[in-house]
Amino acid sequence: MACQYNTGEVAALDELDPYVQDALDLIEFANGDVNTKWGKKRAELGHPKPFNLKMLGIGNENWGPQYLERLQIFTKAIKAKYPEIKLINSSGTGPDGDRFDLLNTALRTANADFIDEHYYKPADWFLKNAGRYDNYPRNKAKVFVGEYAVHADSKIIGSNRNNWESALAAAALMTGLERKI
Repeated sequence: MACQYNTGEVAALDELDPYVQDALDLIEFANGDVNTKWGKKRAELGHPKPFNLKMLGIGNENWGPQYLERLQIFTKAIKAKYPEIKLINSSGTGPDGDRFDLLNTALRTANADFIDEHYYKPADWFLKNAGRYDNYPRNKAKVFVGEYAVHADSKIIGSNRNNWESALAAAALMTGLERKI
């Protein structure tokens, strides 16, 4: 049996089919003409003008070979119908280690549009990584920092965890995010 993702391309029936179709429907809802099924629904809900969606995240803190296999299915279907949509792909749950290395390498090899990096680290990590992107390639996959937080000493409880050290460490990393080489 086969399933069609409204792309004109037939793919093998898979448990991901409804989710892939949901992603395609979401894009049509956001950007579709009012004569399309989902563009019409958007207009009926009071917003006839398209939202001009430009980017879509596929996964959040996902990792491993299964994520990469599933990502290929989503990417193929979305890019076939909406090649202008930039996809944001997950690099896992942290900015380093085997999980990050696997995903970062695979996503860069696949020419991902954006790679979503997350940082939940102590202040010293942020300070040491203020120049993290100074040597990243500028003509390939872009970095999307989707989540970050400076974790102060775990022995500190409550609002005291938000201190000057944490604020300065986050600011140090942000200067590196904004710096253009």
